[in-house]
Amino acid sequence: MPTLRSTMDEPLMPADDTEAVLDGFPRSADPEGIAARELLEVLVTRFTDESRRGLNPSIEDYARRNPDLADEIRHLFPLLTTLEQWSVHKEVEAIADNFPADLRHRCLGDYRLLREVGRGGMGVVFEAMHVESSHRVAVKVLPLRQVPDLVRRQDQLRREAATLAQLRHRNIVPVYSFGQHQGYCYYVMQFVDGVNLGWLIQRLRESPEAVKLAEIQEAAAGDIRHYSTTAEPSQKFLARDSWNGFAKIGMQVGLALSHAHERGVLHNDIKPGNLLLNTEGRVVVTDFGVGLQQPDPENPDQPGSALGTLRYMAPERLSGRCDGRSDVYSLGATLYELVCQTPLYLASERCELMKQVRAAAPLPLLELVPAIPRDFDAIIRRALDPNPDRRYPTAQAFVSDLLRFVQGDAADAGSASVFGRLFGRRRSRGP
Repeated sequence: MPTLRSTMDEPLMPADDTEAVLDGFPRSADPEGIAARELLEVLVTRFTDESRRGLNPSIEDYARRNPDLADEIRHLFPLLTTLEQWSVHKEVEAIADNFPADLRHRCLGDYRLLREVGRGGMGVVFEAMHVESSHRVAVKVLPLRQVPDLVRRQDQLRREAATLAQLRHRNIVPVYSFGQHQGYCYYVMQFVDGVNLGWLIQRLRESPEAVKLAEIQEAAAGDIRHYSTTAEPSQKFLARDSWNGFAKIGMQVGLALSHAHERGVLHNDIKPGNLLLNTEGRVVVTDFGVGLQQPDPENPDQPGSALGTLRYMAPERLSGRCDGRSDVYSLGATLYELVCQTPLYLASERCELMKQVRAAAPLPLLELVPAIPRDFDAIIRRALDPNPDRRYPTAQAFVSDLLRFVQGDAADAGSASVFGRLFGRRRSRGP
């Protein structure tokens, strides 16, 4: 019969991690790791609470303070941040979906709202007029009146507006000011006469005829009649095989992103709906509101924003990581859709779409559009590489290869660009 005795002849008492010693062999007082699981649950609750209060807790600090759970913390906590951001996004989206229709024809501060021109997950955009000057502007109203922690969010939005106002580029919609009125927060921006890139993609999908600038002008004016394709040839803007035109659109967006990235600002929601095509054919990037500051280099473990549109989201952002290369991926996904008039991923259910984004295996463009020039296809493929380290390192590098493609020039001999490695001769281009 084995005898039950205490360790080191001390009185029989359960230690912190053993309940007794049986014939000299210690037995864990917590054989199933319940205490560890309870501690992890406590840490999860604490981290989530700090995140919701805007304290920006450091994942690495949590891991250093709890070395036995460090691996679990580094794996789990970025996902917690992502889920929390998605929760906030869906909350605001639900409020935006039920935005009061009677807000039209009312004034927010010094601006009279004339008509609704767009509605998205993070707000509603109105054409508006400054009451005193009669200057026409766009006002994006953020429906946050019913969101918890309103004061902190309003302060954050005010800082974001100040950051966005510093972006001055011909391909970025200028933000003039930020205001609050009766609980609503709003940005005041330049009003752009035109359509978004989603309209252009749909138009190319529906008809093989080339799109003409006059057609864009009529759509911008709200004329729903289909523009006659017998218009003057000089008015041709884009056709399904306008490889040069598609590349030039990518270049304009890339230049805007490069300008923003150099100033520490990410977009995080590049997609056709956020790229406006004005009546002169120039592309203007709008809606920087979900991205903003790049991750702090002094706190690299801090997750980035997981807000944005899943269908155009880089795979690493599902784990809460992002940098300028994430925007490059989203621009690549947009160009892919522009070229073939088909989204990168087709799933409609969110869970299935997440699986497709994680798998990062879209149908090759060459299968969908066999006529696409091989060099243009290679450039888009590099932008869409699921590994950020194999993607274009910067938006400017992406633009450089697009420019070489448009000009029909080979890359510099020392260039690491995919175009420089794979192609070295001039090729004919579409318009």
